[in-house]
Amino acid sequence: MLISSRRLTRLAKLSVSNALTALVAICIIGTSKLQAQGINYPGNNPTGTSGVGNARTDADNLFIRNNPAGMTEIPPDNEELSTATTPASKGSWRLLLELQEIFYRFRRDFPQPVTMQAITSRATIINPSVAGEITFTSRDHKYAFGVGAYQIFGFQSKFKEPVAQLGAQAQFFDTKTAADDVAVGGAVRVHKTLSVGGTFSAGRAFLDSKRPIPQLTALGIVQQSRLNVADIGGLGGAVGINYRPSPKFGIGLNYKSSRQFELHGVLQAVQPVFTSGGIRFEPSTANVLVSIKLPAIAESGIQLRPTKQLLLAADFRFYNYSSALKTLAVRERQSGSLLSTQPIDAEDVRLFIFGGVYSVNEKTKLHFGSSYITNGFPAGALNPGLVNTGGSEINLALGKRLANRWANIGLTGVFGRERIVTPTQNQSFPGKYRSKGFIFSLGIRSKL
Repeated sequence: MLISSRRLTRLAKLSVSNALTALVAICIIGTSKLQAQGINYPGNNPTGTSGVGNARTDADNLFIRNNPAGMTEIPPDNEELSTATTPASKGSWRLLLELQEIFYRFRRDFPQPVTMQAITSRATIINPSVAGEITFTSRDHKYAFGVGAYQIFGFQSKFKEPVAQLGAQAQFFDTKTAADDVAVGGAVRVHKTLSVGGTFSAGRAFLDSKRPIPQLTALGIVQQSRLNVADIGGLGGAVGINYRPSPKFGIGLNYKSSRQFELHGVLQAVQPVFTSGGIRFEPSTANVLVSIKLPAIAESGIQLRPTKQLLLAADFRFYNYSSALKTLAVRERQSGSLLSTQPIDAEDVRLFIFGGVYSVNEKTKLHFGSSYITNGFPAGALNPGLVNTGGSEINLALGKRLANRWANIGLTGVFGRERIVTPTQNQSFPGKYRSKGFIFSLGIRSKL
């Protein structure tokens, strides 16, 4: 592609190395926020009462996502309903598997530059995910342990501005990202009313992102870049307690450590080549290494059993993004030399969750819940490939016992808040941001 000489002076201010460094930094900043956006949904678990789980001790609760200390209290099959009085004759193995499909749409309304014509652009996130675990709880509930696998975040987001209105200046974003984790955990009763537990986690994270090159877009030139990085690691752990002063009341506290990923791979872009006839863009590839730190999470919750058939629970979760994602260091992969540091200025996230399970009879359960989450990133960081509006969700799920297995099916409505970003806050991507979506979930639980 050739550029006329009238833009030569402006482009000459960016050397090839500086332009590439800035591009890497901007792309990776998008990476960290996209990863966080995957976490930064509401509860995201229809058959787990919208994700509430720090004090819950029922068999439908996932220890790999919540408080491992409650594993000692998972009831075996013959104790699951409160009407059962016969103690278990042996320890119990339990398998829990949940599949989810998340469909989420973002909308941005903004005026076209110069003409101020109203334009609407849309982004779509599609996220199939899976979580599963196997646990063992001893006959006397003195100890329990388990192993599980799950996605802590993951989605594909595609966005394209309307070509009919913007023509060749229409921009395109396509991002695929996920982290697949394996976790092992255990719990011990230190008293009949108190259990302690912990987990250890590791996983693989990847990002494949295509987006316009910001420096060239500012000059009215649309050129795509692609960042493809991955890492195996992200070691982390969690410690929790579950306190049950009475059969009708329980408290849970849990702390999940921050986790570090060293994402490495390639950045494919273009670099300007100065010629007598203008500037030509040649393909360019750079090996990059970026450290991404996921936030520490502090969680608390309560569980109430007002009747034998009804369980109610509520959680509060605090994500310490402001400490984990202050700045971002971009390094050259082979030498490790620092290429750039960029501020991120992420904001702490707060998640409130409420849910319940009602046992209609020995073969039917109703799961219900709702949640609310705050924004994670400032207005200046938003772009059409990364939208963060916060919001709420409402979910309902049905559990049916089929022989020795439970099948759960759930549906959640997700409602993002309207977020208005002014040109003063974000010169590149102002506008009115809105979002909504739904989650479909299918769960299976069985004794082994």
